[in-house]
Amino acid sequence: LAEEIYRKLRNTFRFLLGSLRETNPTTGEKHDFDPRNIADGGDAVPFEQMQPIDQYILARTAELTTKITKAYAAFEFHRVYHLLNEFCNSELSAFYLDVLKDRLYTYPIKFKPGHEYQSELYLARRSAQTAIYKITDALARLTAPILSFTADAVWQSLPGTKGSVHLALFPKPEELAPISDVSTLVDWDQILQVRNEVLAKLEGLRAQKVIGKSLEAVVTLSAKEYSAAPALTKYAETLPELFNVSEVDFLTATDTDPNCLANLSVERSRRSKCDRCWRYTDDIGNNANYPTVCLRCAEALDAIDFPPYAATSNKE
Repeated sequence: LAEEIYRKLRNTFRFLLGSLRETNPTTGEKHDFDPRNIADGGDAVPFEQMQPIDQYILARTAELTTKITKAYAAFEFHRVYHLLNEFCNSELSAFYLDVLKDRLYTYPIKFKPGHEYQSELYLARRSAQTAIYKITDALARLTAPILSFTADAVWQSLPGTKGSVHLALFPKPEELAPISDVSTLVDWDQILQVRNEVLAKLEGLRAQKVIGKSLEAVVTLSAKEYSAAPALTKYAETLPELFNVSEVDFLTATDTDPNCLANLSVERSRRSKCDRCWRYTDDIGNNANYPTVCLRCAEALDAIDFPPYAATSNKE
């Protein structure tokens, strides 16, 4: 068990720390995430301004913190192991970090003043890094008693920390997410049930060779009278990222099955593929300087002064 959790946590920490370091592909300039708030000249986004999925994972981390500190207080180290293992496998690797890759890899690392859309994309990426920073900080402190050397190595590599992790206190849940926001976990439990249904249908389309990657698909939700409707509509803008598809549409269904959480369909998108983020959208070529990418990617390229280029003849 010790070997298993060591390797799992070590690989998770590697990805988390790597996500806090970036290089401007145009200039080669390197930058480490600054944990100070944006208002103070840093990179961190306040909790109330973060993306919903980032708020959710921090609420889950706050929940984990409460459980683990209670387990330590009762000297139930086996329970600490199981909680950490489950969180890293189910919440981080299989869900959050997988969903987050598009935002981390394709959103701009800076923005030009006066470009509102660039600013929105930039803040969304910083929101993800803020969540990652807080999760890494919390996990380093929570694992310190059982993985002392690994936790200290992570702590030394984390921007903004000083000294040894063994001189730091355990994190408090309210440092990660406001206590009142933990109630949003109920909404997300319902949304994640729908996500499981979507993933099952995506797997079916892959088995039938209809799609290869999930980004080739479009999801249509028929939502009228089912329990998850408020949560789904509340977080509608987050659903494409959450489902890892290019598009999520809503239709009003008159015959929604009351015994089903959601009536949904998944099919292959008929739109064009962006050469950069691989999403299928209808705004490819809207920016003349970057004719083979979507508007979102065009803004990201413009933010770093990527040189304009001509369209190629083999664009999908």
